[in-house]
Amino acid sequence: MNHRTAAIGRALPTAWGLTRAWSFISQPMNLIFLGVAAILAFLSLYPSFFLLYGSLTDSPLGVPGHFTLRNYIQAYSDPEAYRLILTSFIFGIGASGLSVVLALTLAWITIRTNAPFRRLFELTAIIPNIMPPLLISISWVLLLNPSNGLINATLMRLLGLEKALFNIYSLPGLIFVEGLILTPLAFLIIAAAMKGMDPALEESAKTLGSNEFGVAGRITFPLMRPAILAAATLNFVRAVESFDTPAIIALPARIEVFTTKIWREALGSFP
Repeated sequence: MNHRTAAIGRALPTAWGLTRAWSFISQPMNLIFLGVAAILAFLSLYPSFFLLYGSLTDSPLGVPGHFTLRNYIQAYSDPEAYRLILTSFIFGIGASGLSVVLALTLAWITIRTNAPFRRLFELTAIIPNIMPPLLISISWVLLLNPSNGLINATLMRLLGLEKALFNIYSLPGLIFVEGLILTPLAFLIIAAAMKGMDPALEESAKTLGSNEFGVAGRITFPLMRPAILAAATLNFVRAVESFDTPAIIALPARIEVFTTKIWREALGSFP
């Protein structure tokens, strides 16, 4: 009797799982979801597989070859690879950090204060998200070009300077522009988290004598830490994988990041 009970107990979860799977598949919307997921998985995994396969063979794709690690040894024995890693890391961390700081400031002004035109700030904060990054980068080049940028030329004329104050063709300039481009996404994530917080916690802290900075340091920022980390991580990935801004700003300054280096190598390999 005990053996039969144990067998039935093992069979019940399996039958229950099959029933749930069948009920999930039998719904048309779930079938559409599975189909779209399968297409997206194929489009992302298929080229990734051949990229990995090509890196582990000693011949071009489509030509029989042998397994080798020579490509990895050659890549990571080159000192330039580590310069690319360092530059790309600094670029990603700087742009991500700047975007989070700007997003936090805008979210605090629009949600936690009664500043005038705060609703206008909330709308204008997401405008860069609907503009092409290439257009934003070119716009800042026209403003902060060290030779004839509008802002630099105006300041040189007003202050009697012989040299431009700002040089957009630099790593700080690259971080500045990319940080502005990434700010809307960080703002949407952080603002949503701030709106979901209970204002009573902050009001209680103020009632107990804490000032604005104390409330922010002890209540607001600790509660928003997951949203801040999510925005920072996502924007770091977006910065490292971006090509538009580095192509416009970094290439003229002879600053290489991973995306521009890949573009140069791919351009040179085409017939």
